[in-house]
Amino acid sequence: MFHLQHVLHLSLATRYSADIYDELLMYFWGHIPQVLRTQDALELPLDILRKVVKKPCLSYVSRALLFQFLVRWVEHCPKERETYFESMFCSLDLSKMGYLFCKDYVETCKYVQNSNTCKQWYDKSDQSIPTSCEANAIIILGGLDKNSSGTKEVFVYLLDEQRWVRIADIPWEVETPSLTYNASTNCLHVFDRLYGTCLDETTRYNIKCYKFSFGMNEWSSDELFISKSASESLTISKVKDVLFLNATGKCCVVAMCKDKTNPKASHVCVSIGNHSSYNPFKVICSDVGSDIQTCIVKDRYVCIIVLVLPTQGHYEKLDCRGLHLLLLDTMVECEVSIERYSIAPCYSSLDAIKCFALNDCVYITIPYITDNIFESDGHRFDVQERKWCEFKFPQLKSNCVPILLRYYGYTTVRNTIYIFGGKQYTSNIVKRGYKLDMKLKRCHKMQPMPAHRYHCKAISACILSNVCHKECPHCKYSPKPTRT
Repeated sequence: MFHLQHVLHLSLATRYSADIYDELLMYFWGHIPQVLRTQDALELPLDILRKVVKKPCLSYVSRALLFQFLVRWVEHCPKERETYFESMFCSLDLSKMGYLFCKDYVETCKYVQNSNTCKQWYDKSDQSIPTSCEANAIIILGGLDKNSSGTKEVFVYLLDEQRWVRIADIPWEVETPSLTYNASTNCLHVFDRLYGTCLDETTRYNIKCYKFSFGMNEWSSDELFISKSASESLTISKVKDVLFLNATGKCCVVAMCKDKTNPKASHVCVSIGNHSSYNPFKVICSDVGSDIQTCIVKDRYVCIIVLVLPTQGHYEKLDCRGLHLLLLDTMVECEVSIERYSIAPCYSSLDAIKCFALNDCVYITIPYITDNIFESDGHRFDVQERKWCEFKFPQLKSNCVPILLRYYGYTTVRNTIYIFGGKQYTSNIVKRGYKLDMKLKRCHKMQPMPAHRYHCKAISACILSNVCHKECPHCKYSPKPTRT
């Protein structure tokens, strides 16, 4: 196994042992992000750097990272190297860097500004740089395997290429994960709903976060610190979801809280932030059941589905429950403002209800007997018109619709529902994925998952680049056994 501090010394050496050189190159091409972070990488010769920039199979390396390194490499010996910046810069696909990065770093770079060719390349590319990010992948995390054992494996399904990629396993145990994706940083965030800690005599709340950077191809841990409400009697009991809204750059933390004066009652509270600082938690709905469902609409609205309990009488009376939709518009630049829309009393437990968004609408499915989404009816809420209507799940024009499926992972992209894994009532674990086109009313089988899974979590994402090529050297790298 090579150590990073030795890789470049070996590769730049004029004399080397031929029997390790092939493995050295395999390691180098498979660990470009880590290598570029070292100080020794600034000694890379021009021909090697050109290969790093232009090799198609190195798509797993962030284009933004390559641009930043290219600037550092030129600044290390500006007199000798500035003349090469132009040709390598014009080989970079700027559309894979992200709109904000291009505006904040690329457009203002002095080497770009000093070259008419670079400015022309930037102006030409500027039209193709997406200002918002459309989902091009689905991330599948964890779940249980055929032996009902928990797994830390993470898979990515590339929608355009219709193929699976496996990324690094999550290094930590996460019992009840909440997934969200931040397009501005190109990172997957994983939060554990069960764990959070009050700090500073309960004035702040700390949430553990695990983050996978597609740019660096590695996991790291992080924490969110959120001030509690001004109410001293408020106790945060559980974080339900942390949601990034890429259209507005906001982050919404949805949590359950209890009041010490009435410990039986649960309330919903939220905190809105901008990824670095967060407002104090604010109670937005009181006297609710222990379960809530959330989804994001148009990358702008946070939708929270709750079962409201009666304010008087017995809490165990399910027939008194009412289903409510709480709508939060993160585009509004003010204190948290919630719109509330109720439906007729609902007799299902909320953990059996599925809540998801398709285009401008929120769908709430209420299964009759099982949690099979294919046999569900429910309600649809049009966010643009702020109106409810009943929803009948369409008869799908296909003979591949699975029956009696439960414990599956699912997510949506535009008009389509994607379903992964699950368990049939025969106890067979499903490896297949299904694509439900709600507009065309068709169901299609997808490429099988790399492994059998149920109870897995799924989320759609806009991965800017950094998805592995079919011949990805990072995926293919496998160190040879140590010689004895």
